[in-house]
Amino acid sequence: MKRFNLVSEPWIAVMEKESDEIREISLSELFINTGKYRCLSGEMEIQNFAVMRMILAVIHTVFSRFDVNGDPLSGISLDDRYVQTENVNEDDIEEYAEAAKGNWFKLYSMDFFPEIVNEYLEKQKDRFFLFSDKNPFYQVDPEEMKVLIKECNNDDSTSVMGKNLNRTISESEHVKAFFAPVIGEVIGKKTDNTSTKDLMSESEFARWLITYQEYAGTGDKASLVREVNGVKQSTASGWLYEIGGVYLKGKDLHETLVLNYIPVIPVEGFIGYIQRPCWEKSGIDNVRKICDEIFIDNYAELYTNWSRALSIKPDMDMDGPVSVSAIKLPGITKNSRSIEPMTVWKYHDSGKYKGVFRPARHKAEKSLWRSFGAVVLPSFSDGKEKHIRPRIFDQYELLSQASGERWTDIEGIGLIDNGQQASLTPVDEVYDSFQVNDLILTDQATDGWITRIADAVETTKAAISEYELYFRHIYEIRGLKDDICRKRAVDRAEEIYSQLDLEFKSWLASIEPGMSKDDKIGDWYSYLKKILTAEAEFVFENCSTRDMKGIKKNGRTMNITTEYNLFIRKLNKIL
Repeated sequence: MKRFNLVSEPWIAVMEKESDEIREISLSELFINTGKYRCLSGEMEIQNFAVMRMILAVIHTVFSRFDVNGDPLSGISLDDRYVQTENVNEDDIEEYAEAAKGNWFKLYSMDFFPEIVNEYLEKQKDRFFLFSDKNPFYQVDPEEMKVLIKECNNDDSTSVMGKNLNRTISESEHVKAFFAPVIGEVIGKKTDNTSTKDLMSESEFARWLITYQEYAGTGDKASLVREVNGVKQSTASGWLYEIGGVYLKGKDLHETLVLNYIPVIPVEGFIGYIQRPCWEKSGIDNVRKICDEIFIDNYAELYTNWSRALSIKPDMDMDGPVSVSAIKLPGITKNSRSIEPMTVWKYHDSGKYKGVFRPARHKAEKSLWRSFGAVVLPSFSDGKEKHIRPRIFDQYELLSQASGERWTDIEGIGLIDNGQQASLTPVDEVYDSFQVNDLILTDQATDGWITRIADAVETTKAAISEYELYFRHIYEIRGLKDDICRKRAVDRAEEIYSQLDLEFKSWLASIEPGMSKDDKIGDWYSYLKKILTAEAEFVFENCSTRDMKGIKKNGRTMNITTEYNLFIRKLNKIL
């Protein structure tokens, strides 16, 4: 039994450029008309990110094997299903890499993808059935699931309901959702008041299935995690759950996909390796490889990696509640050896991960521009400090050759969880962006634009830290407890960041290569100083008798006058 094929059935939510209307399209239609769509437009940004990476896996697979005319690249050997059978021979690597880069430039100049993409999808179409008793999409089939259940540490797989797949709800068995996208009766569906949150159409289900593999928590029990050489494997939450995602957004969906398609992996030794999307292997073969922790050396496999062995009944009635059987799999090792190009990296100089780079997750209260240096500065290591730039920004080397002056949106996406490591549950998504001139991002000189902007961001943070300290001292003078002083001061600082957010993004987007760096950055400092000084003056001018009298601390008098003057001196020095 097979039904709902993702190649030919509409399921990808997109926004049309001309009408701004949202509609659902098939994979086949998407690749024919990518230039007609503004962006992916599913229920959440995390869903769009997960679906985009699945689409990118198709692009990486096809154009690692063929040129835009549909001819195999140099050194590529294929079977009758267009699956690459061996890595590119070393003698052909240089010619192969040049041809792959050539694909990128040609795709960038187009507003659709050539016919070879859909020709490949037709060859693989039997692996794209959402419901199937053999090789279902992103799943193991029922017979494979029986084998895995016998091997896992539980009597049965975990039953995952629709409300757990749908990240707009974030409801678990024990924690009920107060808000849900479906309320009351659903027209045309047989249901009762207890199951409405588990209902969805086939198209929604397809989108959430992909999203769940990337953003699953760790609350379910059935697991194939085991000890290897005396060390217990880590339990997988979804890979995207664990990282602060970043990607490049173009003027339309076609440009976005091409900007994030990396034709040649920028890691020495991996060029010409076979792209291995999950649909080219059986479900159980995917699971076996994940359990054996075999290093992922290609983007298609990384972008379609599973956090769960999932199984759906082929005859599941979509008029009733959605239910999926799930078994947890081991997680991907989270260090800089990973080829992941779409994350911010953080170097740990102390603690459990001392000396290791690991993906850094985004924080809800922290705008993406506050991490400007971590996001866009070139990688470096000077002995004391180390930094790895997200590899997706290597795309600008290609873009600078293909295009003149233009602007790109840099997008940040991630999830916030409940903080309970033993049972991670998503509670909200983090999504932010800023726009910057492409020629600014390619100015990597020691005194270039990105270095100066990164310094300006750090200076801004230093100035706001002094503002926070000023308010902390005011609250101390007013006799509040230390923990309350700290919290209120942090809250005031975050209010300032919120106030500055749009202004900084506008300032950043207005920078063009020919401008004076000193003048432009001076403009920002002047604005920042004006805002912070006005805030400090307002408190000073509306002070109380107690604020004027002050307190004695560490041998000095602290009152509103001393703290205001101290803040202004520090602010002048910083700016």
